[in-house]
Amino acid sequence: MPVNLLALTSKKVTDVATFIKENASANKLKYTTEANVTHRMFFPTYVNEEGKEVPYVVATKIHAWGEGSNYSSCICTKGVVVEGTEYDGSCPVCERLNDASEIVRYVKAEKEAACTLVGEARKKFLEDLDKQLWRDRKVSAAQIRYYVALVKLNCDKEGRALVDKDGADKFSIHIASWTKNSMEKFLDALTMQDDEPNIGGREFKVKYGDYNDAMTRVGQAQISVVDVKKALVQEGNELYKEIMAAMEKFDFNHSIELARPEVETKSLVEIRASMNTLFREWDNYKAALAVNPDAKYLEYSNAGTPNTTPDAPSAPAGAITSGAQAGTTGGEVSIDELDKALGL
Repeated sequence: MPVNLLALTSKKVTDVATFIKENASANKLKYTTEANVTHRMFFPTYVNEEGKEVPYVVATKIHAWGEGSNYSSCICTKGVVVEGTEYDGSCPVCERLNDASEIVRYVKAEKEAACTLVGEARKKFLEDLDKQLWRDRKVSAAQIRYYVALVKLNCDKEGRALVDKDGADKFSIHIASWTKNSMEKFLDALTMQDDEPNIGGREFKVKYGDYNDAMTRVGQAQISVVDVKKALVQEGNELYKEIMAAMEKFDFNHSIELARPEVETKSLVEIRASMNTLFREWDNYKAALAVNPDAKYLEYSNAGTPNTTPDAPSAPAGAITSGAQAGTTGGEVSIDELDKALGL
């Protein structure tokens, strides 16, 4: 029996038309940021099975893991049980979280023992080491990702007015993949205007700074809500009608699968094989340790000795360089509160 993990694990699945625009592609669908540009976007809505008008949003838990400069990701399968299939509630990535933590503790202990620094220099080195090792461990715990359909208006660089050129599209539809922090920024913008915390049917400006790094651009983005009376998209106007007509032909779920490879349904056998490859050196070390108490785990260092310089500590080979998201969201809200505001 075929299994679709996105449908099984997302909190809400929209039932819209069964096809997307013929010229749509993964690259066109995927929402991307631009340095030193202000994006103007609108969040279309649909009526769900409960009769409520909600934005196109689904949420599911995603694991990430890395191998050197390469990384991959998948939907967390913990708790997913499908009778007659391999999905028995287990998750090969979750099963390796303890190993990833043990590696961090091992590498930290080795480097701490070998560090010859003293005083504040030693204290800073160890603090930086701890932060980096935990951030860059081989696999991450599952984190909720929000997959959102948005309409990007074809505006000028400042996001003020539509580009008026012959043959130019007025808008394009994209799939964004955002963290809780990113979603909070949109809700914060609404709260600052004393509006209801519901992005559906609202228009926003997102100002991206002049940063080369995409993570920094996202983290430092300035988000503001457009007053309903000044919005380019207003219920009943021509642009609104064109957008809603396009959304009727838009297959939300299929578009997520095209734009975001991490939601592809992977078999447990495939994921477990990836984990075994990623942790091969650690598994070999554990096997050797069982018969030789002096066995060493050397994967984190080509020379087999810890780094003792005050430079930034090196991460174990095969670690994820995730990059913490910069910026603040103006206040924390719970996952349940966020889901309620998004109509999930």
